[in-house]
Amino acid sequence: MRLLNVTYSDGQAILNLEGPPVNWAYALETLAIYLLVAAVIVALVAFIVIYVKKKGVGSLKRSLEGARRSPAGQ
Repeated sequence: MRLLNVTYSDGQAILNLEGPPVNWAYALETLAIYLLVAAVIVALVAFIVIYVKKKGVGSLKRSLEGARRSPAGQ
């Protein structure tokens, strides 16, 4: 947890941030993972939209029903 202390001296505010140092490498890796997940989600949504436009909603419903009926791993 980081704390922000504000003190005033000669009419100026002095900000002092206390706490553990920020691990920027970890922050950038986390950001990269979030961006990758977002890209996968956008690609999946785009694929579904294109599929529905091309084949129609009925085809998508049949595909989902078939996937639900088939046992996992087969």
